Amino acid sequence: MLSILTRRPAHTCWSESPRRTRGHIDAETLQEILHRYRAIGQWNAGRQVFDLARQLFLSIVPIAAEMLDRARALLDDYPTLMAQYALHAAVSMHEGFDAICSF
Repeated sequence: MLSILTRRPAHTCWSESPRRTRGHIDAETLQEILHRYRAIGQWNAGRQVFDLARQLFLSIVPIAAEMLDRARALLDDYPTLMAQYALHAAVSMHEGFDAICSF
């Protein structure tokens, strides 16, 4: 799954240009691409996915301590929420994004 963090409604995540998005990607998503594809023995595909993500997104949002603290609080409040989704939500809340698009 690829998460796109955006300040635009979910249905407008993609710009008119197929080469770049108006959205942002967080560092955790890129790390997850590296981890997942290496773990399943598909590094060649993972390298391509990572490189494509780096080409597509205008900016990479770094993960700050405040975002991690908010993710922890979200996990306390929502017992069935998965940690990676809590972090994506926390990043969105911290940065003022309106939507998370996952593919």
